Amino acid sequence: MPNQLIMKLDTGPLDKALGKLVGAAQKQGQAKVVQQAEKIMTVAKQRTPVDTGALRSSGIVTAKGNGAELSFGGAASGYAILVREILAHAHPGGQAKFLESALNDWQAGGGMAALGREIGKLLEGAA
Repeated sequence: MPNQLIMKLDTGPLDKALGKLVGAAQKQGQAKVVQQAEKIMTVAKQRTPVDTGALRSSGIVTAKGNGAELSFGGAASGYAILVREILAHAHPGGQAKFLESALNDWQAGGGMAALGREIGKLLEGAA
């Protein structure tokens, strides 16, 4: 069409700035997730049965993608699952399902909603 007016808007700089903003928000959001995972791990360690202390001290939180992974094992990996799963076994100084129960209690206590609010505040501050 000969009478057509065309203008091109270069959004490259905007795209680059938004990419940095999204990256920063993801890092801050993940930091909040890891922070909550550390709280869950603290409770799980308090519930972990103790014989030598190897199992309790093996609990770690690892950042994964936009989330976090909570795990027990390390030097205790040979018996960690047995201690966790055998409900009828005596659990000195702790209980079976120590990690699962800590996560369930966190969720039941509104942990996910609180995490959502924290991340929402980050996003509001970034806007």
